[in-house]
Amino acid sequence: MGKPPRQQSQRPQGAKRPTKRPEVSLPHSRLDDLEQLVGAGALRVAIDRLLERAPDKETGKDDDDIEKVCDKMFQALKKRCPHLVPDRPVNSGEVGPRIDLGPKTAVTLFRGAAVKLAGEKQIVWVQGDSEMLVFASRVGLETESGRIVVHVPVRTDQTKDVVIKVPFAIGSEKRPAGLMASTPMRPTGPEAIVEIWADALTAFAWGSVLTLAEVLASRAGQDPDRQGLIAFNLLAGADGLAIGTMARHGFDRRAP
Repeated sequence: MGKPPRQQSQRPQGAKRPTKRPEVSLPHSRLDDLEQLVGAGALRVAIDRLLERAPDKETGKDDDDIEKVCDKMFQALKKRCPHLVPDRPVNSGEVGPRIDLGPKTAVTLFRGAAVKLAGEKQIVWVQGDSEMLVFASRVGLETESGRIVVHVPVRTDQTKDVVIKVPFAIGSEKRPAGLMASTPMRPTGPEAIVEIWADALTAFAWGSVLTLAEVLASRAGQDPDRQGLIAFNLLAGADGLAIGTMARHGFDRRAP
């Protein structure tokens, strides 16, 4: 059925149309107290609030570029929480801010890191006569004390859609290990896939972890030469992932 014709009200001659009322801008209840966050875990809470989103969705159009996402995130942090992310240079060899990521935020940023490493949201790997479609924008990340598990969704003609799990033993709060990690010879998944793609899947999973750490550390601060900080430590726990940052040592800094 069609809509009834719209009736026009009669306005007396000379009457003025009422001005449009300005829209009221309400503060975001999750962001309006960022300046008050202090103490252990404060940076994790601030990052979680800034990047709050559903982690079960694919990386969106605005989230494809993890570098832009992190640029905006740290700009907001330095503006609203300068006590958590100081803007002053970090001296050579000194430790910078520690970046704590809650489980949901870690997944969101990790997907962006995987897309950056792969170059596309999804990419076809070819080895000899074998082909496999890898969904970089749908990777997952589990964290527990001293251990992470990377989930890599893939598709082949033989197996259709499956998720390969690549575990890594890394540092924890009680046993820091720098950037060292160990992993089984083969990921967990269908034999038809891991038989051919074990090394490539492991390299992609760990490369995505390092890409995440590198991008975040480089935005967390700068050394006196205005170079971004570097990651030197990864800690996993049930409450998420922590990345330790530092300024390069003198022998590794840019020559004047």
